[in-house]
Amino acid sequence: MSFPLPSVRIYKVKKWKKLSIMLTIVGCVAIIGFAIIVAAKANASNPIWLYLIGISVVGLLAFTAIYSLKTMTSELIIHSNKVELKTLLSTRSVPFSSIEGYRIFDSGDSDDIGDTICIEPIDKNQLIPPVALTDKEILIRWLKDNFTDLTATEYAKVEKELLSDQTLGENINIREENLQLGKKVAVWLTAFAILCPLALQFTNPYNSMAFISISIVPITFICVLRFKGIIHYSYRPNGVRPTAFFALFISTILLCMYGIFNYNYLEHTQLWIPVFVVALILWVLLLATTNEFSKRTSSDIITAIAFLVLMVLYSWGTYRITNCIFDSEPGQNYVSEVVSKRVSEGDGSDTYYVTIKPVGPLNDYEISVEEEVYFRTEEGAPVSVIIKKGRWGTPWYYLDTKE
Repeated sequence: MSFPLPSVRIYKVKKWKKLSIMLTIVGCVAIIGFAIIVAAKANASNPIWLYLIGISVVGLLAFTAIYSLKTMTSELIIHSNKVELKTLLSTRSVPFSSIEGYRIFDSGDSDDIGDTICIEPIDKNQLIPPVALTDKEILIRWLKDNFTDLTATEYAKVEKELLSDQTLGENINIREENLQLGKKVAVWLTAFAILCPLALQFTNPYNSMAFISISIVPITFICVLRFKGIIHYSYRPNGVRPTAFFALFISTILLCMYGIFNYNYLEHTQLWIPVFVVALILWVLLLATTNEFSKRTSSDIITAIAFLVLMVLYSWGTYRITNCIFDSEPGQNYVSEVVSKRVSEGDGSDTYYVTIKPVGPLNDYEISVEEEVYFRTEEGAPVSVIIKKGRWGTPWYYLDTKE
């Protein structure tokens, strides 16, 4: 094996990649923090929620700062006999003789060569994490000349296993057709999870949007079971198998956002037991419809636990919505007064708030309302606050401006 690179060559991490990582993490923290604050509004009388939220956000921001600083100081160094990755906190090196191969992760740019490179040693404990490099073309050619492209090798191996699995079809032609159909179904599921709720959002049948998002999970279970062994729940970059992850994730996030911004709850203590029970049942069904976690590796276990968390979020959003939509019993009417109004502007949609004087068991004074309710209320005018028991036993409330 020849190694034509100079005895020492240094590759710097790309600056835009550092910035995108930092902004992505900060953006996620901001969105999650804001959502939790809104969700905890009903418990505003207990400041421990706000303290916990503040500590979590500060901790994540500190992690972001440390991670960004670590990335900014990273260098990949090619020596005459080893590869070395130097960061702010550590240095890892792997001899050429111990390198199993490399992976290139396509960033989606117009370049033919992806931005992120990962060099994997035979001993996984010495793994050099993926880095986005400048002047990578020479390094890519050197890796291709001297080491194995693990991504391409694994892709070919998995594809061969799929096409030789007789449970997926009588012959190779049928199996190829099933594989291609499975990829289309996964794309359709993701598109359905995104486009239908968005289209309904702009036409204002909000309940229909919620029901469509709720239906995505059982539909996904059925599709994965139908294409068992072809469609997987987990997402792997450059993988042969199509994934249903994005359909589940997007529909769950939409459900949670819909439940947070459209319904106001007095308290949440009674919802947790049914939420966790339903989530556990859904998680068992998820595991039963696929064989992707059968090897029970550490990666499989972590991924399965992540899907349990996703099912908890889905169950929480579904409970929060259906508890209100299916609540047909008359509520208790309290009369209050509008103190002020405000609009929180966002990308593509606004959230409307009305501040009222506390009344009855209601400790909240700022309530999120629908647009039509917002424009029907006037500062200083009396309004009715309807407090209802909830279909599943968790009390909620809303403003009623009808005369």
